[in-house]
Amino acid sequence: TATKAALGEGEVTTEHARVIATTAEQLPTGLDSTERAAIEESLVAVAKRVDPAALRRKARRALEAAQRSRAEVDAHEDAVLRGEEEHALAATKLTLHDNHDGTTTGHFTVPTLAAHILKKVVQQMASPRRFAQQAARRARAEASAGAASLTTDQVAEATWDAFRAEDLDWSQKYGRAFVELLEHLPTDHLSGKVNATVLVTLDHDQLKASLGAA
Repeated sequence: TATKAALGEGEVTTEHARVIATTAEQLPTGLDSTERAAIEESLVAVAKRVDPAALRRKARRALEAAQRSRAEVDAHEDAVLRGEEEHALAATKLTLHDNHDGTTTGHFTVPTLAAHILKKVVQQMASPRRFAQQAARRARAEASAGAASLTTDQVAEATWDAFRAEDLDWSQKYGRAFVELLEHLPTDHLSGKVNATVLVTLDHDQLKASLGAA
């Protein structure tokens, strides 16, 4: 009743109402009507102040509004979290489509925790700081090969010149970082070989001459 009234007044959204309805379905069977009403009213009050995602997090401890013990609240929250994890795992999938032009388009659904890990790794790999470190090493290596030395300012200038010349938007940077991540995945423990094998042929004298650089 409280949810219906708040929804009718435009005080909460349909997504808020869906969270509250889902929470009601997940409540323990031993609650009486008074406790259930108190929980609903508490969630409606919270829904008026926060977005649905924050309401969902708050709803995991809904039994607090029914004055239940800390142990009961914790146990219910744990059960809800386990249910969410099982649902997320059941919904997990990956599809790949070969575009026949040298690219492949994919779509995936994974648990939010796994997505956060992937996002953080890709963002760090594509970060300007990491790019600057790589560019600085290249600039110093090029200077060493030419028997010249670069000042710190010259290294910084070469670094940012290279960064600007790259001319990629963030989606492209993230895409390249994702490719780099895939290419460096450990595969030695898999049953079949998945990495490419590259054969390089050179004569013995050239090999001996290159050993110092190697």
